[in-house]
Amino acid sequence: MSVEGWFEIRYPLNLATAKSFLESLRSQDWQLGYENVCEPRIELQSLVVEALLEKNRKVAEEVHG
Repeated sequence: MSVEGWFEIRYPLNLATAKSFLESLRSQDWQLGYENVCEPRIELQSLVVEALLEKNRKVAEEVHG
């Protein structure tokens, strides 16, 4: 399964969920002391979220006109 597919199944995608997910990543990384890897990982996750939100927006436009 692709990362994108896994993400869509595990996290129903909407803006509130995406923001909450990214905030939880920041919190977990901070608590675990991963300051050095935190930002690159969050940046990658952010790009995945943005791509999926864009994909869903395009699908919604096609469905609803």
